[in-house]
Amino acid sequence: MPAAFFALLRSAIPFVATILSGWFISDVFNERQAAKQANMKVDYPAIVQNVAKRKADFWKFLAVAGLITGAISAFLIKKLK
Repeated sequence: MPAAFFALLRSAIPFVATILSGWFISDVFNERQAAKQANMKVDYPAIVQNVAKRKADFWKFLAVAGLITGAISAFLIKKLK
């Protein structure tokens, strides 16, 4: 049973990271499309900063939650293996 649980944790962390990074890239893409429609120059570093600032608390929460989840799963895997 523990081996299956650890395998699930190991596979879930990269899966969730992929989904969340896709979500961030989607926000950047939408911001770029809005800039193109407004006939503004598309400046990717500025767009990434705007997306990160607009939802700063959300991205900070996800970063901290991801670190905590990774630390807990690494601790459990090491301790119970």
